[in-house]
Amino acid sequence: MKNKNFFHNKVKSGDVIVSLPSVSPHTNGYSLINYIIENGAVFEHEMINIVLKPHKCYLNEVKLFTRTYGYDKLSAMAHITGGGLVSNLKRVLPLNLDIELYDIEFPEWCNYLMKKSNLSRDGVFRVFNCGVGFVLVVDKDVDLNVFDCPHKVIGTVKEK
Repeated sequence: MKNKNFFHNKVKSGDVIVSLPSVSPHTNGYSLINYIIENGAVFEHEMINIVLKPHKCYLNEVKLFTRTYGYDKLSAMAHITGGGLVSNLKRVLPLNLDIELYDIEFPEWCNYLMKKSNLSRDGVFRVFNCGVGFVLVVDKDVDLNVFDCPHKVIGTVKEK
């Protein structure tokens, strides 16, 4: 049986989109990364190490949020996996809502892959996690100054 604390989606207009940073592309874009390598791109040693970093688990951050603010302030969660940032976020929204993302600063590995792949910035959003490993969609009244883990507000939920 599903725990209704975690699976009840209550996203509403005005909710805040909070990014928990990724440590690498995680499970995003590896078909494209393989294609880039197969077509002769040479990756710097440091980039190879970053691209191959294991996937991060965000359970501790989610537990910290719920202990700090309670389940009622957590509207939804999205693990940013295959399909990139935007499509993963839209999966947790009711049909009448959309997202407004602020200007997201890409991590160096993301800029590197954008250059190597010749993708546009919009293309990168459709393929990679853009440095966002996990998203918490939270009530707009949450004081994130006391959320004691690396995070960044990257947008809001709005009516379509």
